[in-house]
Amino acid sequence: MGIEADPNLQRLAETIEEELAKIGIANEQREFSPHLTLARASGRSGAPGWRKGDKVNRQFAALQNKLVEFPVPDFGTMSAREFFLYRSQLSSKGSRYTKMARFALQSAND
Repeated sequence: MGIEADPNLQRLAETIEEELAKIGIANEQREFSPHLTLARASGRSGAPGWRKGDKVNRQFAALQNKLVEFPVPDFGTMSAREFFLYRSQLSSKGSRYTKMARFALQSAND
């Protein structure tokens, strides 16, 4: 689900990419897109081109077609004060996420 984000979020994403490149982690090939993940399914991402051979997930396509019939939901607003770096480990039993580090964010008023 797409979200509206302050331009500072884009700058934060770019800064993270730059710092990761310094330690040999390749930049993301897709353009940054602020979003909220509402569902996941195994096998196919629902975003063609995400991985070689990736195909549209039919269940997600049906869900997207159904959601178009409803008004755009208002999820409200929020201000992040911190973010966390997670390690994502994929396995046959699903993904396992481990919190690695916490980073405080400063607001424009700080």
